[in-house]
Amino acid sequence: MAYYDWTVPVRTLIHQLQNHDFDILSVNDGEDDNHVIGLSGTLAERQEATDYITAVDESYLRIGKGSERGIIFIVLGNEPDELVADYGANTEEMMPFIEEAVEAHRKQWEGKKCPLMEVA
Repeated sequence: MAYYDWTVPVRTLIHQLQNHDFDILSVNDGEDDNHVIGLSGTLAERQEATDYITAVDESYLRIGKGSERGIIFIVLGNEPDELVADYGANTEEMMPFIEEAVEAHRKQWEGKKCPLMEVA
C-alpha cells in the first residue's frame, strides 16, 4: 500500500525558509506545546522540525529573522505547492520576506504530486 510521503515537501519548505535567512524556532503540532528547534540552521534541525510537522495533519511553524517573528500554518493533504495554508508576522515589514520564501517553495512544487512511500 502506498502513502503520501510529506517529508520531502516539508523539508524543502524549511530549507527555503533557511535559504531566505529565517531561523526555525519551534513547531506546534496541536498536541504538545512548542517543540523548540534551535537557531543553527543545521540539517538536524530541519529533520527535527520535519518529523514534528509530518506527525500530524496540521501544524504551526514559528520562524524568526532578527527580532521579527512569523508563523506558518501547514496543512498536509493540500497539494505540495499549497502546503502553506496561511502565514502571518508580528510586523507588516516581515510579511514580504515570508511571502517570498513561501512563493519560492510554491514554485518549486508547482504541478508536482506528493511523493509516495510504499508500506508493506
